[in-house]
Amino acid sequence: MLPAAGVLAILIHTKFALFELSWSFSIWLEALAILPQLKMLTKMQEVENLTGNYVAALGLYRFFYILSWILRYSYKPQICWVKTLGGIL
Repeated sequence: MLPAAGVLAILIHTKFALFELSWSFSIWLEALAILPQLKMLTKMQEVENLTGNYVAALGLYRFFYILSWILRYSYKPQICWVKTLGGIL
């Protein structure tokens, strides 16, 4: 996941500066980190209570992340592709 997040950070970023690339890398890494967990949950027949709560909390976090996009867009109609594509992934 680290190489994939690094490649995505280099390809899709706001500015080519160390801070912006680090921020972009963290967004992509966060988006990619949930994928193995979701794959494992689809293979399992029974999900433990703690794991289900964790994935539900991550889903709720993404829901509020989308609400944050809507609110920011209503104040400043500008789309940041790193946040948008990372959130969709």
